[in-house]
Amino acid sequence: MTDEWQRLGAFMRGFAAATVLLNRAGERGSFIEAICLTSNIIDAQLRIGIILQHQIETKSRDIPIEYLFQEEQGKKFSERDIFKIAKSKKVINDDIYQKLSDIYDERNRVIHRYIITDITTHQVLVTSEKWNWSGTVSQISESNHV
Repeated sequence: MTDEWQRLGAFMRGFAAATVLLNRAGERGSFIEAICLTSNIIDAQLRIGIILQHQIETKSRDIPIEYLFQEEQGKKFSERDIFKIAKSKKVINDDIYQKLSDIYDERNRVIHRYIITDITTHQVLVTSEKWNWSGTVSQISESNHV
């Protein structure tokens, strides 16, 4: 088995683990954790969509490993980078891109400024609901079924 396929296996195990952790966070009412995990899951879905689009375009089974694994000193893709790449490769449309960008701003506010602003627990819950129940995850899944 080649390194790229091993990396894909590790990536998919991480994806599955994040989904289990997200469910657990939801059951416990850990909304900040749910926001982080949902954001990771969406990022993973988009990365898979980018890889699938690459395979369609190149008519190959190539797996661009840079979307599955980031070495300490290697090229890094932020979640925003992944949103842009997914949009440019038509993995997502402009509406989904804008929705992701908007809720990512809210995610950053919760993650980076929770203590130093007037964010309430209720606002964290609302942001968590936007990530989880806005239909964004479903829309990305549907858009990957080309």
